[in-house]
Formats: sequence, structure tokens, C-alpha cells
Amino acid sequence: GKKIVAQITKVEGGTLHLSENRQGITKIPLARIPLLEIVKQADKKEKQGTAPLWARSFAFLLAGEEKWDKTPKDESAAAKALRADARSFYPAAMGAADAAASIERLAAAGVPTRATDADVALAAIGALLREHRDVPFVTARLADLRELARLSLVVSFGQAGIAGMLSGANRTASDGRVFVTYEFDTPSEAEDFLPAPKVMRHFFKTKAKSKETAQHVTITLDSGDVVLTGHGALQHRLRLAGAFRFALEFEFDLVQSDDVVNPWFEIFLHCDGQDSAILSNPRGALCVRDTKERYDKQSISTETGLYLGTDYKLEIIGDGERVTTHLDGEKMHEAAYGPRTSGILGLLVRCDTPLRIHRLDIEGALDPSAKDELLSTWTLRKLAELGFE
Repeated sequence: GKKIVAQITKVEGGTLHLSENRQGITKIPLARIPLLEIVKQADKKEKQGTAPLWARSFAFLLAGEEKWDKTPKDESAAAKALRADARSFYPAAMGAADAAASIERLAAAGVPTRATDADVALAAIGALLREHRDVPFVTARLADLRELARLSLVVSFGQAGIAGMLSGANRTASDGRVFVTYEFDTPSEAEDFLPAPKVMRHFFKTKAKSKETAQHVTITLDSGDVVLTGHGALQHRLRLAGAFRFALEFEFDLVQSDDVVNPWFEIFLHCDGQDSAILSNPRGALCVRDTKERYDKQSISTETGLYLGTDYKLEIIGDGERVTTHLDGEKMHEAAYGPRTSGILGLLVRCDTPLRIHRLDIEGALDPSAKDELLSTWTLRKLAELGFE
């Protein structure tokens, strides 16, 4: 980063020897000076010494300059041969050289132990695959590169926690509790919710008036809201254990009355991935079901339905033993956890009339048994993004 004003006295043994200067630097390895800097300065014949006319074009080509052949035209046989090689040989050769340098840097750095180093390695591997995947010695090392990427991702996940796997704004408190907020102002936030066709299958059999066999939920973003239509289950990427808080601000779109077909949804928490879970409907009515333990408790709901085009806020709060629901700040129902102490969470959607979610807050402790599963899922997704099949 220093600027040195000095005369070059000689070039010998790959070293530039300098005249006396304020910095007291007497010599510099020639290899440390960017080739392009040398070429730019040699812009006149007297600065090019005894080099042939095509030498400067050759140096520009090696430096990666697109307009390498814009210097004074040289029609010698050597210059013509250079132009022919520039079209056929040099693109592949330069690509291979760049790929080799990248692999050497990755090998010299070794397996990262810090998140910052892991990010550098992952960026280098991604660039290598995008730009030089077809280079034979890169293809031959794909398995090694994938393993290095996987080990780097383990480091990133270990230091970043859930921040590395969720698109929603999130933080992890000192006691390990996770706080995630969705404002739905970026499309990536919806990617934290995955189709889950095997979750709560009985729900669609018993609730649907028409017998829908296929489950599909359409997810769109509109003016800072996520809009859901269709019939199916959406599973969040997290798995929680013990106490939790789930707060949902929502409305059903106001449509013509003739078009309304009984829109509804259920929130499931501490689900086993099949038919056992703590469930709440939009009005806070509770159901706690565990099929293996033959446990089935439901609150008796006498409330009327919800209005279209009206904003509501539903809160579901569990303290580890009992769960309560609140609609617009008013307590609605309360129930015991029963056997359900941990599991996945998400939404069961049965909406021909669009369900519009303005905001979603999720709080809870990460299920310890789910960490390896979360890491595996996240790692596979990141490896695919890098370009590994």
C-alpha cells in the first residue's frame, strides 16, 4: 500500500533493484508487481527496450485485458500466431491457470475454523464451480471440494446458529431462546415455510367438505403481506421444545360474498410430523392431540366466525405445561400440553378466500434433538446453491 518514487537501476534474478529512496527499499521481487501496471507504463517505444512490438499485446492478453490487441498493429508472423492462439489456446489455458491458483489457495488455507474464513472458502468454491467447473482437474476434485464446502458450512452454522438458515429477522438470546420476526417485505422470507403433505393428514380428511386429495398452497407476496390460498400444510424450518410464543397478525381478504368458501386455518405447534400436535384455530380454540398416547382434548368454542377484510391478532403462548390463546388481547382458551413437549410448527391452510398475513412472530427454545437435522437440511440446501448436485 505504499507509494515508492525510485529509479529502477537493474532487473536481475527476478528482482527489481531500486535507487536510493525515502522508504529505504532497495529491491522488490518482480513477481509482486502486477503485470498490468508494467504494461501500462511501457506505452512508448523507448520504454519497451528491445522487446518486439507484439510483446506489449501479449502482456495485455496475459493480464486479462479484453482490448489487448488495440496497441499499434503488428502484422508479423509472430503477432499473427499470437492472435490465433488468443482465440483457441489462451482462453482455456488462462481459465485452467486461474482454477489451479484457486485450488492451491484453498489447499493452503486448509479447513476453516472461524466463520469469516469459512465464508471466504465458500465464496472461492462457488466462484470456482461457476467459472471453471468443466476444467478436467476441477471436475476430478469435485468430491473433495464438496467435502471442504460441507466442513466450512458446519463452521458457519456452529457460529451463526439459526441466523444462517432463516430468512426472517432473528436473534438468539443468551439463554438459547430464539426470536424470529416476519414482516414479509422480501420474497426470501416465505422460503422459511416448506410444503409438508404428510403433516396432519387427517385434518384435511375431516375438515374438507369436498374431498381434496392433493395438497397445494399458493404463496405470494403483496404489499408487505404474505398471501396464502389453497389446501395444505406449511412447515416452518424450526423445531421447538418447551415454552413458546406464536403471534400472528392476519385478515381474510374482502371478496364478494358469493365467492366466499369457508376460509379457515389452524396453527400447529409441537407436532410429531404426522397427526399429533397442539392446534389453534383463528379464534384461539384449542385442540391437543397425541395419537400414540390416545390423548385428545378440545376446547368448546361458542364464538361466531371472523369478518372478511378485518385485521386480527392471534397469540398462542405456552409456558411448558399449559398453553393459552388470545385474540386481539382477549384471552380465549387454555389447555394442558398433554404429551406434546416438542416438535415442528407451521400452518394448516384451507383457504379459497385468500388469507393475508401481515406479521408473524415466533419465540421458543430450539429442540436439541433437531440440531443435527437442521444442520443437515441447511447444509444440503447451501451445497445445492453452490452448485453441487
